[in-house]
Formats: sequence, C-alpha cells, structure tokens
Amino acid sequence: MDSEQANEAELARLATDGDEAAFAVLYQRYFGRIYDFALRMTRNREQAALVVQMSFLRGYQALREGEARSPFKLQLFAIARSDARERLRARQAAQPEPEAVFATVDTAPLADPAFAAALPELAQLAWQAIGQMRPEEYELLELSVRQELSVDDIVAILETNREDAERALSNSRDAFEESFSSLLLMSRGRRECVDLDFLVGDDQWSPALRRRIMQHLQGCETCQTTRQRHPAALEILEALTPVPAPAGWQETILERLQTAARSDTTAQQTPAAPTPAPPPPAEPAAAAPPPRPPSPSPAAPGRGDGIGGWFRGLVGEGGTRWPLVAGLGGGLLGIAIAFGALCGAGAFDGDGATPDASPTATVTPSATTTLTPTATTTGTQEPTEPPPPTATPPPATATAVPPTDIPVPSTATAPAPTLPPPSATPPAPT
Repeated sequence: MDSEQANEAELARLATDGDEAAFAVLYQRYFGRIYDFALRMTRNREQAALVVQMSFLRGYQALREGEARSPFKLQLFAIARSDARERLRARQAAQPEPEAVFATVDTAPLADPAFAAALPELAQLAWQAIGQMRPEEYELLELSVRQELSVDDIVAILETNREDAERALSNSRDAFEESFSSLLLMSRGRRECVDLDFLVGDDQWSPALRRRIMQHLQGCETCQTTRQRHPAALEILEALTPVPAPAGWQETILERLQTAARSDTTAQQTPAAPTPAPPPPAEPAAAAPPPRPPSPSPAAPGRGDGIGGWFRGLVGEGGTRWPLVAGLGGGLLGIAIAFGALCGAGAFDGDGATPDASPTATVTPSATTTLTPTATTTGTQEPTEPPPPTATPPPATATAVPPTDIPVPSTATAPAPTLPPPSATPPAPT
C-alpha cells in the first residue's frame, strides 16, 4: 500500500468516526474527478451535480455503516457510474452541453509537440468518435485512460471477473480507435489519397462509411502513412482536460453533504420521542329521565262502588254522556207503549180457535234521538316538561406540540352548550 492509499485509509477511518474535516479532505481530493466523470457520462451539468451529491452521500453512509470499499475512490466511482447509467436510461439529460466544453486539451501528455497546432481539431474528432460509442464502452475508456485506474480497480467497480473486464476493455479501445481513425482520414487523408476521396464522395458520416474507410485503410499504404503521422486515439483522449464545475458548486455541495451528515448523526443519537398517552375516554352522556307515568283514565261505566258508583260513572263526570242516556230512555219508553197497545187489542188472548178478525192498523210511536258528537279539547293535567339540555361534549384532546421559544397563546374557547328552544305554553285544562 503506497503513501496515498495509506493516507486515504486513515482519512476514511476518521470520517467513519464522524470527523468532518477528514471527510472534507476526501471530498476535495475526488470532487473534480467524480464531477468530470459524471459530466462526460450524462453530458449535462445539472445531472452531473446530482450524480456527485449522490456519490458522496452514499459513500459517506457506507463509511458510517462500515461497508465502504477500500480505497474510498472505488466506492465513489462505482456509485457515480451506477447513478449516471440510471439517469441515462431515464433520459433525464435532455439538453446536452456543447461539444466544445468536452474537447479542451492539454498538450503536455502528447509525445510529439509538433501536433500542438492541430490538437484542437483532433480533440473534436476524438470527442465525435466517443459520441458514437455506447455508454458501457465509453465508461471503460474513461476509467482506464483518463482516471488511470487499473484493471483490478475496474473489476471492483464493475463487480465482474477479470477476464470479462479485460475483454470488454480491449473491445472498447478497438472501437474507439477505428472511429477516430476513420474520422481522421475522412478530414485529413482525402487530399493525399485519390482513392479515398472517390470512396467517400459526397456521403455523410455513418457507421457504413466508417467500415468502408477501415477496409480501405488495411490495403492502402498512403492512408496508413497518413494515420501514423498523427497521435493515437487514446493519446488524444488522455490529453482532454477535466471540465471544471461552475463557481461555487463545490462549496455548496460540500455544505449540503455536511448538513445531511449532521442531521443523520443527530437522528441516530436522539432517543425516540415518547408516545403520548391516549386521551381519556369521553364521559357518557347524561341518562334521560324515566318517562312520566300516564295520567289515570276516568273510570269506565259499570266499575266502582255499587250502583251509585255506576250511575255516577255514567252521568256524573261531565255532560258528554247525557244525550246518550236520554236517547236510551226514550227508546225504552216507546217499546213499553207499543207493548201496552198490543195487549189492549187482545193480540195475546185466544182459546185455540182463530177468530175472524179484521186487520187493524196500529201506529207505534217511536222516539228517535240523533246524537251529534261535540268536539271538545281536554287539557293536559300537567304542562309538558322540555327535554333535558344536550350534554356538553367533552373537550378536544390537545395535540402534543414540541416546545418553542415563543409560546403561542391558545385562542380556542369551549363552545357554550346549546339549549333547546322554549316550548309553547300549553292551554289551561278545562
């Protein structure tokens, strides 16, 4: 383990114990690399910033939980790669940055400084070739060439075996070299090779044209010489300078991460708030008073103390029964008069023979009395009592609110009990 890895392991250990200064050192060491990697993967600054925040936040959480990889930078690149791929699948980076942002180069890594004047054009061609690659192909070039990670590091980031990683890395390098060489010959080799110029003609760049140019390159010495005079594709890729983040973004993201780390630490150290006791059950409503016993009904005729009681029950209480008595007496008197008339006529005399008798008209007076009921209003013996007032509802249970520096007075008052409307005064009993 070299000194840099030992220093990183010590910083990671301190950050695991909650040392914000150690975490800030790790953040400043890898912010530029993670941001440049995320920006070149997503092609959008806003998406790159989100990838950076997610990478360092999850990396810090892995440190606190003891699950971080060693070295810590592998953890960051693994999270950044996964998050960037997810955003690309969701097509969230709808507005890519201009290609000129990614094609800035540094002449220092080049072996031949004579191509310094042509380097900007070559960088444009290299980035155009990268745009034709799949994200899984380019990320291998980015990690191995520009981030200078070893095959073992790439195996740890991709979570694959070494053989698959080496084969995928080799295929990515070959695809990038073919695309760059084809673009280079199309822009700089047509003036030197007539056959190539005739092959290209007026065709636009396409994968089919790239294959035709590569087939021509294999049998054309002129084009092979032209290609050898220019740097290799991987050299141009290595010369691309990192794209810096906008001013203030690095400090702002670090502040957000530290705030989130403090909040997470506080949440782990603060005991859970006690569960408030349930409110007491509401008092049952006041029971309604039992119904009043019904008033005694007047005694029916024929019941009471002997004949006197019966007579008093018949005609003594109120005048409502007197017409009935008069009608009944008149009917009995008519029956008695008719019976007497029949007896006087000898209707009930006879000795066994039926005498010749002439029919005699008999007039039987009958007294008919028409009874007309009179509607009277009988007053209630006692006025009806109003229903009992509605029971006052129990007071609402106050919600537990954490204490504040400024007490807030309560303005809620209990509602007054609702009284029933006054009932109409009943009429006096008759």
